[in-house]
Parts: sequence; C-alpha cells; structure tokens
Amino acid sequence: MIANAIHTKWKFIVEFEDEATGEIAGTLGEAADRDECELLVEDEMEYQRLRGNIRVTAEAVELCEQCEGEGSIPVEDGIVSICDACGGRIGVLSTFKRGRGAEMMSTQFHLRAAS
Repeated sequence: MIANAIHTKWKFIVEFEDEATGEIAGTLGEAADRDECELLVEDEMEYQRLRGNIRVTAEAVELCEQCEGEGSIPVEDGIVSICDACGGRIGVLSTFKRGRGAEMMSTQFHLRAAS
C-alpha cells in the first residue's frame, strides 16, 4: 500500500470581547504548518490581551490546501471534480483550541486507507 501525503494549511480565528463596550470581534489568519499557526495564534491572543480585550479564545483547523476541506473543486459552471490532493476527503484533518486559562486542546483525525 502506498500512502500519499496531503498538502495542508492551517486556518484560525481568534475571538475577543472589548471590556469597555462588550463588542465581540475576531481576527482570521492562515499558516503553512501547525508550528507557525500556534505561534501566530499565541501572538494574536497576547496582542488582544494587551489591548485590554477579555474572553480571548482561538480555534484552528488543518485543511487540504487545494480544496480547503470541501473534498471537491469547481471545474466549470456548477461542475465539480473530486480533489486530487486529498482524494475527496471532506472536513478538517486536525484542530486545536485555546482559551483564557485553558490548556491547549488538540484533536487529530486519522485517515483510513482504502484496501
């Protein structure tokens, strides 16, 4: 059996609440790998804390770089093709969450190979 690596990217959101106004907002970002994503998330969370925002939380997901977890890519006028990069895998490959005062939680989803 031959296993092909799926080229992936990470997308994240850091959500925060302005203590003075109660307004909830967020920052979106993207990274090439998990280490870079964790670093960007930690930097953004610290930046928001320093600005006085409260309830700072973050969530990140790893997706197929080509189809972004859709399993297919548009070809033309409503016609889609199964993603060659991931073989049509739908959804996230792994994820992590961070919250104020919480340990990092991580979930990794394993792909099953067809026999």
